[in-house]
Amino acid sequence: GIIAVNVATFTGYKILGVAGACLSTLAVILPSIIIILILASFLQLVMGNAIFSHVFAGIRIGVVALVLNEVVKLFKRNVITTYQKCIFVGILIVLFVFHISPIAAILLSAGVGVVSFFKRRAK
Repeated sequence: GIIAVNVATFTGYKILGVAGACLSTLAVILPSIIIILILASFLQLVMGNAIFSHVFAGIRIGVVALVLNEVVKLFKRNVITTYQKCIFVGILIVLFVFHISPIAAILLSAGVGVVSFFKRRAK
C-alpha cells in the first residue's frame, strides 16, 4: 500500500539520497506492476470467451453491491442532519442529471461544507 511505498522512499532517501529513494520505491512497486501486467495479458486472451464474459459480469455486479453497501454504511454514520441530507441529495442530482465528474462533485461538496462552516462561524 501507500504506507509501504512512503516508508521505502523515505528509507531509501535516508540511506542513498535520491537514487536510493528511486530504487527502494521501484523495489516496492515492481512486484505489483509485474503481477498486473501478467494478469492483463491473461485477460486479453480470455476476453472473447463467453464464459469469462459472464464471470466478469457477475463480478461486476458483486463489486457494485459491495460499494453500495459501503455507501449505505457511510450515509447512516455520517449524514445526520437535514442540512447534510440536502447536500447529499443535491450532489446526487448534480451527478446523475448533469453528469459531472465525481471529482467535481467531491470538490463541490467540500466547497459547500467550507462555506457552511464559515457562515456558522460568523454568527
